[in-house]
Amino acid sequence: MKFQSLHNYSISKIGGEMVLVPIVDSIAKMDSLLVINETGAFIVEKMEAGLSLSEIVDGIIHTYNNDDRAQVEKETLAFAEGLCKRGFFNKV
Repeated sequence: MKFQSLHNYSISKIGGEMVLVPIVDSIAKMDSLLVINETGAFIVEKMEAGLSLSEIVDGIIHTYNNDDRAQVEKETLAFAEGLCKRGFFNKV
């Protein structure tokens, strides 16, 4: 499974936090603002690069020395699907 960025956001560092900021025409439509941690930013970066879910999971396991593949895959999929529901990405 892969994901396609809808290119309707930017990632900003605000007050020491990584924030996924929707690009909208009105401040009233900014209800999708999302604070993400380092792992979340890693996942977004890999999704933007067109990596598959499996490749992203491999990267997390390697980068963060986490060998519980089933748990990493479950949490990564849930995060990615949340980004899709918020309108930042589509599944392809």
